[in-house]
Amino acid sequence: MFLILDETRKLLNTAKLPRDVVVFWSLAYNLRIGALTAPQMGDISARNGGGSGALTVRGKGNKARTVPICPEAHSAISSYISDRVVGPVLRVLDGSRPMTRRAIQDRFMNLAERAGIPAEKHFPNCMPDGFATRMLCETKTIGGIYTVSKLLGIAAWPPLYTRWGGCIVVGRR
Repeated sequence: MFLILDETRKLLNTAKLPRDVVVFWSLAYNLRIGALTAPQMGDISARNGGGSGALTVRGKGNKARTVPICPEAHSAISSYISDRVVGPVLRVLDGSRPMTRRAIQDRFMNLAERAGIPAEKHFPNCMPDGFATRMLCETKTIGGIYTVSKLLGIAAWPPLYTRWGGCIVVGRR
């Protein structure tokens, strides 16, 4: 299961808290929950000349990769973190501790229901799978599956690839 682009937009429009907007933008840029709970303040790069920024994320084995993000996503992250300079990017509402994987899952499910997303897609990993599927189906990505797998940070195990309407769809078992 993956979110189509309209469903991703609905989720982004449903999020009202700055933290929720950051969570959805991060998931939209293919961060999985484990990688989403890890970024520290120093992992957010300054904007480049075109207004885009980047986020350094760490996956399995603490391997770092840089994910470019659009100006809107960078603005959402920058306004959420405000004056903070150390510590984790995502925090609970009172700021007392980092946000957990379970808290992100619960928040995602709640907001997905509010946005009218079908129940079978009320899971955070549906968002990155949608990113990967759109990269393969709706763009002319040079290198195809190889390039997309590098953007996904997949090294040791291949995700489940299936055909759907003449396109390869990315999913998980």
